[in-house]
Amino acid sequence: MTPKAREILNEIRADRRSGIIVPNLHGLVFTLNDGTRITKGHIHAQVKKALKETSVKKFTFHNLRHTALTEWSRMGIHVDIAMKASGHSSVQMHQWYLKLKASDVANAFGTSQIDKRIDKQERVTHHN
Repeated sequence: MTPKAREILNEIRADRRSGIIVPNLHGLVFTLNDGTRITKGHIHAQVKKALKETSVKKFTFHNLRHTALTEWSRMGIHVDIAMKASGHSSVQMHQWYLKLKASDVANAFGTSQIDKRIDKQERVTHHN
């Protein structure tokens, strides 16, 4: 865990102890500090703020779906679980969202040697 992540978690714990953050209501996973539901508007506002602070120019909210599915794959989350979580009913749709690289294949097999055929295939795939 990074020092910044540890710092944020410590702040959250302190806020809980002081009563600034209340317990989770209605069995929700993520809530606002007062325990109420996080809405789509809350998320959009925070993403907009983050984009402004980082000077990202080309972004659509749907990009997060590509990122999440690719990261889940890299983490080794089984395809059936990832499909269920993302709401995909076909493997083809699920695979369309994956943006794996040749280095992902090499890492999956524990080798730093990347087969040149994989690199070539990746360049062709990304240019089409």
